[in-house]
Amino acid sequence: LLFCAAIGCEPITKARVKSTTTIGTRLGFVQKRFFLYATGGGAYANIEIDDIFRDSGNQHQWGYFFGAGVDIAVNDTVFVGFELRHTEVQASDNMPYLLAERRPTATAFQTMQIRVGVRF
Repeated sequence: LLFCAAIGCEPITKARVKSTTTIGTRLGFVQKRFFLYATGGGAYANIEIDDIFRDSGNQHQWGYFFGAGVDIAVNDTVFVGFELRHTEVQASDNMPYLLAERRPTATAFQTMQIRVGVRF
């Protein structure tokens, strides 16, 4: 949301995700050296809130994530992976409100991972 004054517009609420933790599962199929999968589970986020009308600070929120990815085996022990993920954490009563609707907001974000791993 923006707060517009005679000299310009300023954001009313700014949110920055400081850290996330997820736990979930992957379900997919293997074709030769490719593992194509869907993933999902629970998520926790530490969000820094800066609001001009309410108290600012860190908010600890719980939610969910889902996504899809692929792991490609380079050889019998090394793999590379790529994953796209959508995460949404639920707002609580002390989160900033949308002024027009007077209801708590939710925080959603997308991440992309590229990784290299070793299988034992």
